Amino acid sequence: MFDRLDIVFLVDASSSVGDYNFKSELKFIKKLLSDITVDYNHTRVAVVSFSSPKDTSQWTTHL
Repeated sequence: MFDRLDIVFLVDASSSVGDYNFKSELKFIKKLLSDITVDYNHTRVAVVSFSSPKDTSQWTTHL
């Protein structure tokens, strides 16, 4: 299929989305990645969320 792949998810974490929909976004990402080998040599994944105030964290802390 692919030798290497970089995937970036943009996630709306603003209060207008609500807790249920935010969790649905994360569930979708987890399901999509469930059959993919995620590591430096195969597939690298970044999750970028937008909201206020800013927060920087590793994606594994939320998934």
